[in-house]
Amino acid sequence: LAWRDLHMEAEIELDRGSKPNKAKVQVWNLSAGSRAFCESSGQVLQILAGDGVPSQLCLMDVVARQVITARKGADVVTTIEARDGLRRWHESVFARSYPPGTARSVILADVLAELRLPIGYQSPSIAPFIYSGGYSFVGKAVDALAEVMSIDLSSWTIQAGAIYLFAPHDPGVPGAPLLSEETGLME
Repeated sequence: LAWRDLHMEAEIELDRGSKPNKAKVQVWNLSAGSRAFCESSGQVLQILAGDGVPSQLCLMDVVARQVITARKGADVVTTIEARDGLRRWHESVFARSYPPGTARSVILADVLAELRLPIGYQSPSIAPFIYSGGYSFVGKAVDALAEVMSIDLSSWTIQAGAIYLFAPHDPGVPGAPLLSEETGLME
């Protein structure tokens, strides 16, 4: 569903950390059908902003049981909370063993395949590394990703449903939208 011309407020917390980014949106006076749609499982929240061709501000999984509707005077306000990559964050399990001499790139590719999120950016500066003693992991795939990336202080984040992999000292997420009065931001 797409909503236009409704009063809404949004708080979006985006950073380059490995914890899921957050969004909290309040929408005034949705129809009963729209509220029921928001409350159904598996929903995704996408926020676009700007005139002309809008920029995507977020694309996040709606948190189960975090769609709450309440009356505020004559209005009905629906609050929707969402997190970036939340489903894959919780559902992806990684259990593998690798022999001595395995390259980090092999393990990284397997972890990313298990997460089943598109690659938004992968730094060409991530250093090669060989596990001389082999590597084994059982647990959440995001924990395996954190462990494999932390060898040389490389980092990762999920932005708008895609994974970004950074070498130490890489700049921020490429292609982040600029919001200003010149790009259509209204007060």
